[in-house]
Amino acid sequence: MTLTVTGVGNIDKTQKVIIAGAGAFGLSTAYHLLQRGWKRVIIYDQSSTLPAPDAASTDLNKVVRSSYTDATYTRLTREALQSWRDKSIWGDAYHESGVLIRGEEDSHTDVSLQNDRDHGVRVKEYRHNDNLDKADIRALFGEAVQLGSSIINFDGYLNLDSGWAHAQQAMELLLGHVRQLGAEIIPNKRISGLSEDGKGVKFQDGTEDKADIVIIATGSWTPSTFPDYGVHETKIQLTEDEAKVYANVPVVLDYASGFYILPPRPDNNIVKFGIHCPGYTYMKQIGSHLISTPRTFITDEDGGAIPRPMLKELREKLREVYPELATRPFSGTRICWYTDTPDSNWLIDFHPEYPSVVLATGGSSHAFKFLPILGRLVADRIENTLEPSLIEKFSFDRIVKSGNGSVTGTTELDLSELCVAGDLLS
Repeated sequence: MTLTVTGVGNIDKTQKVIIAGAGAFGLSTAYHLLQRGWKRVIIYDQSSTLPAPDAASTDLNKVVRSSYTDATYTRLTREALQSWRDKSIWGDAYHESGVLIRGEEDSHTDVSLQNDRDHGVRVKEYRHNDNLDKADIRALFGEAVQLGSSIINFDGYLNLDSGWAHAQQAMELLLGHVRQLGAEIIPNKRISGLSEDGKGVKFQDGTEDKADIVIIATGSWTPSTFPDYGVHETKIQLTEDEAKVYANVPVVLDYASGFYILPPRPDNNIVKFGIHCPGYTYMKQIGSHLISTPRTFITDEDGGAIPRPMLKELREKLREVYPELATRPFSGTRICWYTDTPDSNWLIDFHPEYPSVVLATGGSSHAFKFLPILGRLVADRIENTLEPSLIEKFSFDRIVKSGNGSVTGTTELDLSELCVAGDLLS
């Protein structure tokens, strides 16, 4: 079996396709292939429940923003947002609350602002040295919301054309669409590796399945060239009345510190917040290799716990935005595990040794917002129609040229520092 390409975009769509992983990359790729007329798409996932409850893509909610210092991602987000707004596909999973970018005269803020403007995004700029109109800020958040120092005076801007997505709902909807389009979805099947010739996959139970095309979209669950990194997040349970106060606030994203906080999700009144940082590794021996692998609430009893020092930092950052919420007990924590690349660009390319294997991974903590179009990019690569600049950006070769594939600044997770229930109270 070989990948049969007879010309640009001219490919045999009756070939059997195996997709390893039913996460964001896997489901989106299946959706776009099936939409294009591919007939035999099989998805395998190790989780017995789909969408997998401990996957990074099956989260409380996710920020969807076009604000990037890399104009390519600004453009791609704008394309994704067109789909997010299509209720026939995504229902009410997407909420256009606006995203407030706070930067404190940070060059990253200025660059992302310019990129947003260049791509037609509606924005409102704020400068604390321009005598901010406090009434305007109050109107943005609502009079009942107590605001902290980092919101009263700041440099940044409001992106009016962005917001957040109910991640689990979006994944459930996409899974339903993929099933309806005819994919065969097989849960509770753990893949152990590629077949010896690369023309199929092997399973931990000793069985094997052959295919013409194999797409590796297992994200943080496949030990590979790239280790997995855990990024922490925390949540607070609001009452019905409290949730009404914060219901219409924008997403707040602080470029300087990496802190972010989303509005409460209307179905459960939970507020999620966290800090974007290099994250944690959790090293385990896999065969002859020492690899960082996910540690979740399913794999370990305390798998959702985050280190106590980070819990303290999160409360301090929360106080700078919403001081009233900072006095509240936290209702839970979670570590989301991502496969990061050194340059934070995704990996969408053919395997260098197996021409029938396609890699679709390396989400680098920012792939979910592109869920509606991720699979389009993968399908374009398979059909040889991906634009040249994106082929280079998402290529395997650029990873090899950059070094050893490691991300700097990460910390090994110290299990002795993990928080317990009592730490969440104050």
